Amino acid sequence: MLYSIVLAFCFISLCQCEEPKSCSQFYYVDKLLEKMIRNEVKGETLEKEIANTNSNVQLTLDELKRERYNFKNEIMEFKILMEDFKIKTDSIKETMESKLIELKTEKTMSTPNVAFKARTVKDKNPQTGETLIFQDIMFNNGKAYDSSSGIFTVPVNGTYLFTIHICVNPGKDFYYGIVYDDILNTSGLFSDSSYVKCYTADAIMQLDVGQKVWLICVNNRSSGNILEERTSTASYWNTFSGILVHV
Repeated sequence: MLYSIVLAFCFISLCQCEEPKSCSQFYYVDKLLEKMIRNEVKGETLEKEIANTNSNVQLTLDELKRERYNFKNEIMEFKILMEDFKIKTDSIKETMESKLIELKTEKTMSTPNVAFKARTVKDKNPQTGETLIFQDIMFNNGKAYDSSSGIFTVPVNGTYLFTIHICVNPGKDFYYGIVYDDILNTSGLFSDSSYVKCYTADAIMQLDVGQKVWLICVNNRSSGNILEERTSTASYWNTFSGILVHV
């Protein structure tokens, strides 16, 4: 509005001027007005650029807000997935532990309790080929060991572990053999020249129902070779034992 009034005033002044020289003072006014017009044009252009810049900045801010919102949603979705994964993992773990317990229970229930241990040798000077009979039964789960014959009769197909413990007099020896159905499975020699010694040997066998296992003297080269004694100061036990380890 001010610019329009100034322009009108200058136009009237120029029209009233009769000679160019007398109007020279308005020349500078005209130049000033041209400069003001150029500045106004530049100002309008700058305002448009600022407006465009503000618009772009606003668009960028809006886009950043949308991305931030989307990022928050993605984080929430990830947390939900992780919780779901943890729940499923815990469920699988519980199921596996339960199955493992069931398998152990089934295995325990499916494996019969077959085990025995007997002591006290009936004949301490056994002859070659003689079966050693252990008279005193300490336990006999499955009732498979016969203390009158010294023979163990297999009640269940499976893998068995048999152990003997024999004490030998000084200067004597004992050739032992653990046999099944008259077949020698394990043999060896227990001997010491100066002291009473007790020795242990074992045998692992895969056996079927009805097969028989016992301990024999493989070769008797002297008399009084086995020692069995229970006193207040020393105990020398001879034992024969066996257990079903797997079916």
